Parts: sequence; C-alpha cells; structure tokens
Amino acid sequence: MTSRGFVRRLPGPIRRPVIQGANWLQRYLEARAIIPGIDPVTLSQLERLPGRQGRAYDGSRVAVVGLFSRPCGLQRGADLMVQDLRAQGRAVLAVDLTQALNVTTSSPLDPGCAAPDDLLAFHPTDVVIHLNPPMFARGLALLPHAALSQAAIIGYWAWELSEVPSAWSQSAHYVDAIWAPSPFVSDALMAGMADDTGRKIRVVPHAVDRDPMPRTTPKARLAARRLLGLPQERFVAGLSFSFDSNYARKNPCAAIDSFRLAFRGDEAATLLIRCNDAATFPRLFEHLKSYAGSDARIRILDTSLQPVSIRQFYAQLDLYLSLHRGEGYGLNLAEATQAGVPVIATGWGLAPDIAERPHVRTVGYRLVVPLDPQRFYDSFPGALWAEPDMMEAADLLCVSYNSWNRANFADARVD
Repeated sequence: MTSRGFVRRLPGPIRRPVIQGANWLQRYLEARAIIPGIDPVTLSQLERLPGRQGRAYDGSRVAVVGLFSRPCGLQRGADLMVQDLRAQGRAVLAVDLTQALNVTTSSPLDPGCAAPDDLLAFHPTDVVIHLNPPMFARGLALLPHAALSQAAIIGYWAWELSEVPSAWSQSAHYVDAIWAPSPFVSDALMAGMADDTGRKIRVVPHAVDRDPMPRTTPKARLAARRLLGLPQERFVAGLSFSFDSNYARKNPCAAIDSFRLAFRGDEAATLLIRCNDAATFPRLFEHLKSYAGSDARIRILDTSLQPVSIRQFYAQLDLYLSLHRGEGYGLNLAEATQAGVPVIATGWGLAPDIAERPHVRTVGYRLVVPLDPQRFYDSFPGALWAEPDMMEAADLLCVSYNSWNRANFADARVD
C-alpha cells in the first residue's frame, strides 16, 4: 500500500516509466525464480564438502532428511521411508529441514524429528534427502559436513514431466546415487541429465503399503457423509489437491468437465473437490469456484475453513477421479485404493505399482506442451505433459455410476 501511494504522488511523466520498470523487474524475477540453479552462497558451501566417491548404499544407519513438518507429497514419501526402514530393523534418524529452510507451513514442527546438527552424533552410513533440486542443494549445504564424510549421499527426487530441468545436473554432482519413485521419473531424469548421471539412478518405489490408508468401514462412511450433509444414497466422485502442487497439473477443471459430460440429468451424483492452501492462492481458488459456477452438484471444500481430514475425505467417496496432466508418483491414488475407493486416472506416467492395483482404470491422453498459469513449467523446452480424454473419462464415470446404482438399489427394484 505504501509503495502504491508513493507512485501515485509522482508526476505523470515519471509515473508511467516507473510502473513499467517495476512490472518488468517483477516479471524478470519471477522468471528467474521458477527453477533456478544453485545459488552462489549454497554453491560455495557445497564446494567444501568431501568429494563424492560413488559410495554404495549401506543401509545400516540411515538419516532420512526432508520437510517432515510440511504436509505434502515429499513429506509423505519421507515419512513412509522412515517407517519402512525401521520395520526392516535399520537404525533411522528423521531430520526435519522445514524450519532451517524457512519453508512456510501451517503445521507445528514434528517433535519426533531431529535437527541437522543431530547428524554428528548419529554417524550415518547413508543420508537420503527427500528434496528436489535446487532445494536439495540448499538442504545438503545445511547439514554438518563432518557427518557426511563417510556417508553415501542419496537424492530422492520426483518429477511430473517428460524431462527434468537441466539445472538439476548441478545437484547431481553432489550425490552418490539418485532414487526415483517410478520408472517414469527415472526416465525423465536420464533424459534431462548430462554426463554419466544415468549410472547413479535407481527406481525405489514409495513404501505405500507399509502404512496403508485404513479401509473405510460402513460406520466411518456414515459419519463422514453426515459431516458434509451428503446422503448415503448418492454417488460421490472426488479428488483432493494442493494449489502449491500446481493447479494446472492437478487439473481439477478436467474433473468438472468430465463430470458434467457424464451427468447431465437428475442423476444422484456429486463431485467433491478438496482443496488445501486455498488462502495462499486466492486467484486460482476463485477461478476454480467460478469454473464450477452455480452447479449445486459440484462441492468445493476449502480445508482451511472446513477441516476435513484425508481419511474423512476418502470415506465420502464412491470413486476417486484424477485427470491430472502429470504425476511423479500419485500417492493419493494409492491411498484411495487402500481405502477401498475405485480410481479413474490419466494413464500417462503412472507408477506400475499403482496402475496394476485392482480397481484402477486409466484414461487415454495426448501429449502437449505445458501451459501453466503459475509459470512453473513454462521454461522447459521439449517437456510435455498429458491432456486427458474427457469423453473417455465421462464414459468411465457412467460405468462406475451404473455399477454403484446396481449394487446399492438392486434389492429395491421390482421386476
């Protein structure tokens, strides 16, 4: 407000070039901030690290490093790895970098996690960092160098397009290995990396069945439906996403379009869209609400105003609908199937362990150049993502609805 007032007080001939210059600077900084390389300060810190010797993963004493206090896919993946390694009898230290990296979060710091300096007393044989570049480099630079001298450093990286940014090659110089959650991500890493990075890459799927989403019971379903005032005798399809994970990539508008194509009459059907972090992205949230319009069959949940846990959300559903344009793995899809909810999803890039699960049906697609209002994916020449087939999705929705209808109301029909 103060800066606007200052500009308004400038003489007219000066005001216009000042505004134009400010707008140009903002666009320039935004473009530079999309996927930058390693910043000079971090780079100078990393240069003091011991040189990488291609150490093999040992698995005796593993430090898992990540954003444990920020609910997101990276956090969930790191948490699953901690649980899986501990179940194998490994010594594991979970190191939370949320505060050290100044990452904003609405959750309190995880009390069960260690701070970076705690690595010194742990003496890790391996350090697995669940952060994508360039944040990976910043996180690595924050760890005590003495604790890394005898450890294998592993980057656990996920990506959603056909190629990773070329700047990721910088971070690859500071790892002994790169783990990817799926063959799709592994292939993207190999396509975007230079030199001999390919030999470092290994597919390590998320241990999604180590801590499965509980299967929804009839009692939990009844309670969940009552929470939102949804009748039991209604077919509910839904999806959950965060704007910070990229609005265009998650593609909730495609779910709305396919739902409207499938249900044009008085079918007992509802589309439920659960949104995280809407307050942080008000413009995008307004777009989503306006896209849904006045259609009473489409309900949008802002979890900051109406807290609905992910378990409560899955308990509402008869179908999980994810017409995304790209997924590095798709944890929500795995969780939905674990909760007993059938899934319809875009077929491009799905991890095999998800695509092969019972009750997962995939939708065809065509590959296109990304168009992203958040400008996160705009600067990657050659990268593509998927545009799902709306008509096929609508047909599958109708099939699911008809199956639900037969299963729930067969006894009520009179021949």
